[in-house]
This record gives sequence, structure tokens and C-alpha cells, in this order.
Amino acid sequence: WKENFPDTEEMNCFEINDLLSPFSVSDEECRIGRRNFAQVCCNDQLSSFECESDIHDRIVDQYNTVTPPDPSANEHGENMQTKGLVDVSVALDVIHVINIEVKSNTLKMLVNLELSWFDQRLEWEPFIGTCHRASFRASTDAELTEIWVPNIELSNMIQGVQTLPEAHASVYNDGRVVWRRNGVLEGTCELEGIQSFPFDTVSCSFDFGEDRDPQFHRVHYYNGVAVQFYSSLSDDTWNYQEYRLLPERTEVSERIESLSGFKNRFVRYTFYFDRASNFYTHMFVVTYVLFTYLSIGMFFIDILAGERLGYGTSILFVMVAQDITLNDSTPVTQEFLWIYMLSLGSKCFVIFGILQSLVVQWVLYKRSDSQDNGAMQKEDIANRREVSLVQNDANNGGSNVDDRSNEDHEDNDGEIHTNSNDSDIKNGAQSEKNKKKFTEFPKRALKKTAETYCTIGNMFTNVQIDEKDSNSTKLRKRIKLADVAGAVVCTVVYSIFLLVLGV
Repeated sequence: WKENFPDTEEMNCFEINDLLSPFSVSDEECRIGRRNFAQVCCNDQLSSFECESDIHDRIVDQYNTVTPPDPSANEHGENMQTKGLVDVSVALDVIHVINIEVKSNTLKMLVNLELSWFDQRLEWEPFIGTCHRASFRASTDAELTEIWVPNIELSNMIQGVQTLPEAHASVYNDGRVVWRRNGVLEGTCELEGIQSFPFDTVSCSFDFGEDRDPQFHRVHYYNGVAVQFYSSLSDDTWNYQEYRLLPERTEVSERIESLSGFKNRFVRYTFYFDRASNFYTHMFVVTYVLFTYLSIGMFFIDILAGERLGYGTSILFVMVAQDITLNDSTPVTQEFLWIYMLSLGSKCFVIFGILQSLVVQWVLYKRSDSQDNGAMQKEDIANRREVSLVQNDANNGGSNVDDRSNEDHEDNDGEIHTNSNDSDIKNGAQSEKNKKKFTEFPKRALKKTAETYCTIGNMFTNVQIDEKDSNSTKLRKRIKLADVAGAVVCTVVYSIFLLVLGV
């Protein structure tokens, strides 16, 4: 201003008014002069109360608060967004992140929402006996407002724009209206990026759009200025909230969606948040891993001790209890979250140890029972033979003649039936051979697997199976080798599993 009008430095308010009066309120010189000398001129002429009362008397009585204004000629240059529509600038200041609820996919924030537009019905000449700015009651309720206001709403709202407290709007002499309200907004959103929970960066969007009322189709919303954040949100020393807003990653875009034949234009603000992962790491990730490695200790407990199964199942119950607690912090989704993969994988290794213990116990007791049954059968056969020999000795005297006649008769019958039985014997033998081959294959495969399993265990222990050992001793040694192999396999495979997950 001083470069263009160096002589005005010593002018008083009346002299400046005389200088600016030839200019229109839309001229650049007028706006610059008003910005530099507004308060001085108003104070020299009228008080603030008298000034705003004068503006209200001139405008409010004949003003229509329902009908949107025509596009103003002041929407020029960069501010001119569309032709034939009232351009409303949307600016958002984020004060505080109140809550992000992943179970219900909602975001709740304390914000300042500023709307700015031009209404040519509110223009006035600021330099002739009046001031450059006045305050008007503004509300979406037609009974309460003194001026027309855009009926903007949070499209994905739970607690929307209409719930914000009422506030006055500032109206400037060139028809520019600035309406700023402060309050809480809560909206639903698709929390993207949650798949890597708890090491995720979550994103959520607020969509500000127009009403379905055709009257408001004449309004075009656009992002006016970059989103502003309170200094506390940009502070890297954030420690006492679950989520930290990432201001540098905030995105603003304008979108159009068609719903039921209605094109909804809205401004989308997408916010990104970092989660406080240390809590979940200490409470869940570390405990899952720790309990899984502890469960491998069941392989070193004597199989004959009942505490072995109790030890494994107790760890499994603790991990299930962790899952129940974790369920309060995670949503139910089609996506398999990272923490779920860790939980499921850890429980699978614990269950494997329990199943291995059950199989080993079953083999041990089955072998023991079969040995006992075999000994009893041998003893029973020996007793029967002894009784049979005694009976034969007693009956030998009177049965020799009958035996010879029976032998002659059997020889004659044998010649008759020999030919017919040969084919049946061959068929039966072949069938038994096939059946035996079919049933022995899985036994051989299982035996081979068991030998390989024991070989792995033998690589880490000095247990040697001697042919002179009794069957029970051999069995106990094989079980010990199987336990060592199980511990080694679980440790190695689970460690690889953790590396794949990126723990």
C-alpha cells in the first residue's frame, strides 16, 4: 500500500475515505486499504455497536434466509471453482483425537469446522459512514438464522455437523461470509491397514457433503486450505494415547458418488494413525511366544507322570484366555489379522506337543498290554497241553483198534475230496496274501516314520538301543528319542514360523 500510495502515511481516516471512495468494494485497492485502515476509520466514525446495528437494519429485514445466493462476482481467480454454483470453502482444524473404536469402525475427534462463501446480498460500502465487518446469527434452523448458510453434513456421520454448537458468522463488506464452529464429530469408516495389527497404521476418513434437498444442489463444496493441527497433535513426545495422529500423511480429496440416482459431491479428509504397539507387544506377542517355547518343556517330563499332559493343557488354556482378552481390542473381519496368525500358530505347536504325548502314552500302554496278554496266552496254552497229555495217556489203551479203522475210512474220504479242495485252498491263500499286503503297508510306513523320528532324536542324545535290552527297555528308549526329536522339531519349526511372520 505504501509503495502505491506513499503520501497516505500521514493521512487521517477522513482523508483515506476520500481517497478510497472512487474505488469499488471489489477492487484490489479497496480491499488492501480496508485491511490496513479498517479499525482506525470505524473508530473515527461509529462505535462497533452502532456500525453493526446499521448493517443489520439495512440487510436483515429484506433478506431471504432460505434461498441460496447467486454466485458472486467476487468468486474470481483461484477462488472461482465453478460457474452457476455457490462455492463453499471447507476448512478443518483438528484439535484432539478423542477415540478410535476398531470394534465398531468409528472415529471421534474434536474439530473446528470453517465454511466460507460469498453472498452478494450481504455486500455494502464500508467507507461511507459504516464498518467493514459485522456478525450475524447463523444456523441451519430457518427460524434462528439471520443469513443463508449451507446445509453441509458429515456423510458418514454418527455425530454430525448439525450437532455442533451454534455460532455467529462473520460477514465482510464484500459479501464474504466466514462461519466457524467448534465441536465433536464422530463418523463411521473402513479402518484400512488393520491387517498387521498391532503394528499397523490405521486410516479413517471424514466425508463432508451436501444435502439431498435439490435446493442445495446449487452448492459446491471444495477444500479451501490445508488441514491445520493443534501443536499437541504434532508433538512426537505423545505417550499416553493408544493412537497418534500423523499430520504429514493427511490427505484431502474431492469425490462424487451416485446413490439412488443422486450424485453426492463431498470433500474427503483421510487421517492416518499409528497405534501404541508396545502395549500389545508386551501383553500378547511376547506372552504367545514365551508360552509356546515353555510348552516344549513337556517333552522333557517323564511320560509316566500325569503332570505332562496337565502341563501342556494348562498352557493351552492360558493362551485361549489371552485370545478372549484380545478379542476386546480387535474387530471380527474376513481378513486374518497378523496377531491371529501368531495366536493360531502358537496354539498349533502346543496342541502338537499334547497330541504327541497322547500318542506316546497310547503306544506305551498298548505295548505293555499286548506283552501281558501274550504272556497270559502262553501260560494258558502250556496248561492246556499238559491237560491234553494226561488225558491221552489215560485213553491210549482202548483206542488203538478204533484208530486203525478210522484211519482206513478217512483215507477213502480224503481221496474223494482232495481234488475239490485244492482250488479253494489256492484262492484262500491268494486272498490272505493280498489282505496281508494291504494291511502291512501302513504299518511299514508308520514304522519307517518312527525310525526317522527316533534318528532325529538320536542326533541330540546318546541313547543307544541294544539288542540285549528287554522289550520294555527298548520301548522306553524309543520314547525318549521321540521326545527329544519332538522338542527339536518344535523349536526349529516355530522359530522359522516367527521369522516368516517378522517377529
